[in-house]
Amino acid sequence: MALCPHHWKIGGVSLNSKLWTAKILAEQPELIKQVHKNYFKAGADIILFETVPSLKEAKVEAEIAEEYGYDYWISFSCLSENIICEGIPIAECATTFAKGYPHLKMIGVNCTKPEYITGLIHKIKENCDIPIGVYPNSGEEYDAVKKVWFGKQSALSFEQYAYNYMKSGASAVGGCCTTVAKHVEEVVKAKKRFSEEQK
Repeated sequence: MALCPHHWKIGGVSLNSKLWTAKILAEQPELIKQVHKNYFKAGADIILFETVPSLKEAKVEAEIAEEYGYDYWISFSCLSENIICEGIPIAECATTFAKGYPHLKMIGVNCTKPEYITGLIHKIKENCDIPIGVYPNSGEEYDAVKKVWFGKQSALSFEQYAYNYMKSGASAVGGCCTTVAKHVEEVVKAKKRFSEEQK
């Protein structure tokens, strides 16, 4: 990884490009392997491949982790309660990783609207037995051109969403973009409520 005075580059690819990960995975997969090897050499216990927009990218990342025997999880970004950002059904993603990936410790969804998460959990559960982790944004939308978040947060409380996710089968629940300490507090309240009901 090379640090330039005004922006980051990896392998000559500017991180200002929206498709930098796809470009590097397609053109320089050995570089991605080396970057992740460096994380483990530095002491990482697990690699989180997050906000993954495509199944192809997820498979390449999984192959890297499996090749080196690294534990990891994969978290997709989704456009609805059915599909990931590239338009492939989340059910297909779950089926793909259901078997043959022994180091995959969790599969899930992040940086996605809270109202889509429960449906996504159900579709993942229907197609694989891997633990599910979810951490949505607060419900606002991101304008990639202007690089700003806009719109309103979801109407339902984050606590209620988090509780619903746990009831639906999520093993880990958190928050992604535009979530703050208040959201974490609400997840903690939801966990307490859910745990008490399990006694």
